[in-house]
Amino acid sequence: MGKAMVAYSPADLNAIPDREPDNIELEVAAFEAAVQAVREEFKQLSNRLSDAVSSEEHHLFDAYLRMLDSDSLINGAINRIRDGNWAPGALREVVNKHVQIFSEMEDPYLRERASDVRDIGRRILMRLQLDSGDTRTLPDKVVLVGQEITASQLAEIPPERLVGVLAARGSGNSHAAILARALGVPAIMGVSELPVGRMEGKSVIVDGYSGRVYIEPTAAVKREYKRLMREEAELSAGLNSLRDLPAETSDGLRVKLYANTGLLSDINSSLESGCDGIGLHRTEFPFMVRDRFPGEEEQAEIYRSVLSPFKGRPVVLRTLDVGGDKNLTYFPVREENPFWAGAVSA
Repeated sequence: MGKAMVAYSPADLNAIPDREPDNIELEVAAFEAAVQAVREEFKQLSNRLSDAVSSEEHHLFDAYLRMLDSDSLINGAINRIRDGNWAPGALREVVNKHVQIFSEMEDPYLRERASDVRDIGRRILMRLQLDSGDTRTLPDKVVLVGQEITASQLAEIPPERLVGVLAARGSGNSHAAILARALGVPAIMGVSELPVGRMEGKSVIVDGYSGRVYIEPTAAVKREYKRLMREEAELSAGLNSLRDLPAETSDGLRVKLYANTGLLSDINSSLESGCDGIGLHRTEFPFMVRDRFPGEEEQAEIYRSVLSPFKGRPVVLRTLDVGGDKNLTYFPVREENPFWAGAVSA
């Protein structure tokens, strides 16, 4: 149970949520400054290509500049800011409206202008994000919401504040879901009709057991889930009393219990649950949360932290598994079938 905080990708207009501005005049000023900066960018691009293209193609930049002077585009966004939406959200609204208008035109040349409007919108958004950054205040209890949540976006939220994850795309096998599971945070992936753009700041309940999401739940629903949370806490306390007992069948057959891990935070929870070792430790997480390859000494320290607590018990480390649904921004893998894995026992 917590407040929704929408995660969005840089320069992705359609991922921008609606949000009430803290200060309308500051928001308008930031938008106007971003537009002016983009206007200067286009002038520089125009000058750079003045000797490289014909005058006809060169006039294309004049079309961009005319769009940036358009009352319906620029003043339309400012009016939406004054109506109560922050600059990125207002920009998304007006750009999508203009894209729809151009896309429905019969003239093929005019239809293509929709891509020009999208380009202008992305450039203004990039400037807004560059100048202001994400200045939102983290709620005490964050439910991270997005079209597609990445492991790095999830890792940016302090673990003590993250209480839930909701994504319109993805599955239980995505790395964000695996990371949430390791942190003990309920996550629901693949909520196809999730109204991401309208969820910022909403009260949300995430039921990871049933896959249900409650947006702005009633008082009765909140009371029921608070009761369920108390019962779950009591159940967990009861299970803890069984932790150190051997896992065996009623006729005395001993069964080994191994944990799957991927984060150092998994190690303590695995030890606390009384497992007999690690059946699979995923080594890719330290690679995914960085913007570069971790060095040899960094990796050695990470693996040492995994192996030492389980001294005398088996630990299986999977060799680096990247590609497919686990891309590294700094080492793209482009193959038709990039999935590969190996394992070593330690």
